[in-house]
This record gives sequence, C-alpha cells and structure tokens, in this order.
Amino acid sequence: MDVLIDNEHLTVEAIRDRRVIVVRRKRTRLEASELVGAYREALRASDEFRGWGLVIDTREAPGRNDPEFESRIDSLRDSVDGLFPRVAMCLQTAAGELQARRMQSERRETRPSTSETFFTRDIAEAVSHAAGD
Repeated sequence: MDVLIDNEHLTVEAIRDRRVIVVRRKRTRLEASELVGAYREALRASDEFRGWGLVIDTREAPGRNDPEFESRIDSLRDSVDGLFPRVAMCLQTAAGELQARRMQSERRETRPSTSETFFTRDIAEAVSHAAGD
C-alpha cells in the first residue's frame, strides 16, 4: 500500500493493484468541524483516484452520535458520492453499524439518488467490496 496522508487524525492509503483507497481514522477525538476538515483533506488527496473504490475504516475512532457530528459527516457524503462508485465502511461494533445504517437510511429519505454504502466489521470484506469483487 502507498501512504498518501498520515497525520494525527487519519491515514490514507492507496491499494493500487485493487484500485482502492483506504481512509483509516485514528483514536484522536475531534470536534465535528476538525473531523470534516481531516476528511476533506483526504478526499482532495484522493481526487486523482476518481472511480476507484473507497474504504472508510473507523474501527479505532471514538464513537459519536451527537446531531452536529452526524450532520457534518452527512455533508461529506456528497463529496464521496461524486468520487467513488463503491464505498465500504468498516466499523468496530454492532452499535456503530446500526448508527451508520440509520444515517444512510435518513439520507436516502432526503436524497433518493444516494449510493449505497456497504457496512462490515471485517476489513478484508470492505476492501473486496470496494474493489468490486
């Protein structure tokens, strides 16, 4: 894997032979605006990989479900939808998976054309989905 970004908040890697970008959140606790900024930086770095698959690995990230956080993360989906045709999210817990599924369902109510995200707790499954296997 080629490391594109590695900072205190996340690591972004390219799996070139699979045409997959992996964004791994680290354990740092961020304000919602800081987290959005970190993800936007990752997406800018990934722009050259338009059309590849994307894995968002949140297994190490502290859990959050406050309305500001969810609203800000939802706004990032517009950017992701335009860049990556296959998105997988790797989560640590069943509760995290339920939260992510709920957020996706609520998003579809307001944006019917929203692409589906594949949710899993297995990183290999996430990469396989993002690669289009």
